[in-house]
Amino acid sequence: MAKVPSFRIATLHAYEALKNKKEGYVYPARVRITPKEAKNIFDNLNYDRNRRFDERRAESIAFAMIEGDVEETESIVFCVLASQLILVDGQHRMWSVTQLEEDWEFTVNFKKVNSMEEVGKTYAAQDLGSTRSTTDGAKAQHLDDKIGISRALFPKALAAAKLINIGFQNTTSNEVIRIYRSNRRANETALAYKTELRLLDAIQKKGVPNVKRLFLNAPTIAAAVLMLRHQPKAATEFWTRIVQDDGLKQGDPCKALLDFFRLMKEKDITLRGQERSLYVSMAWNAFYADRKMTRLKRKDTLPPARGIVLKGTPWDGDKLEP
Repeated sequence: MAKVPSFRIATLHAYEALKNKKEGYVYPARVRITPKEAKNIFDNLNYDRNRRFDERRAESIAFAMIEGDVEETESIVFCVLASQLILVDGQHRMWSVTQLEEDWEFTVNFKKVNSMEEVGKTYAAQDLGSTRSTTDGAKAQHLDDKIGISRALFPKALAAAKLINIGFQNTTSNEVIRIYRSNRRANETALAYKTELRLLDAIQKKGVPNVKRLFLNAPTIAAAVLMLRHQPKAATEFWTRIVQDDGLKQGDPCKALLDFFRLMKEKDITLRGQERSLYVSMAWNAFYADRKMTRLKRKDTLPPARGIVLKGTPWDGDKLEP
């Protein structure tokens, strides 16, 4: 039986094999990694936008390795960018090898890439069905830098983009679920709304902390960016008045919405996604029509699948045109 090559030898073979290959070509190899090599990989070759290291997860992986759980510990993925080697999947397993203090064998995939953007895309493609989140994948592609909003708003903005993509639909159809789960579409939509997200972020930053937290959720943000895109002046006034909560008077739809969300929090009532968007739209529609609203009442039933209306926008409850 052929001896499993060391990580150093396997890397040399990978460089040679990938030299004349096109981007995306993968060179697989069975590799023996020593604790010293694992430490070097973890410390020096780890992708700089990798998800935060979780020691508890690493300990569970180490246990799985001892128990022979091959499915948990099988593959490691490196991107090869010119002469640079970048670990995009396997940081917890590398840490585990350093703790177990013995050589370990892995299947390693070396993938040729031509840019750091491709490194990010490769990273984002790993573990999409398990512990790597939508936010992890988006950050790997530097989407947070491109959009330019706060850390608190960024993950909520990605979730809001998914709601926009399905038009706030309250259905369980396979097509809607497929669209909702598409991280690529969510990233594209969030980027398309970067101007509105930046404006919303600036409005939030001037708000009262315990007030703005009530509105820092995906359904509210989804409605807000649509309002800010199509009615920037009125929507800016609407959200500024709410988050600053400075002398709001009875009959003001902004006060009605704020009081309603406060009441739901006090009573520990959880509002479902479309439901939260519905109450935002009701207050906005009253505000946009310069109509008084004393209070909001919780409805026993939600509107039909496409029943949310945002006055002054193309969203009329039946069709969304981002």
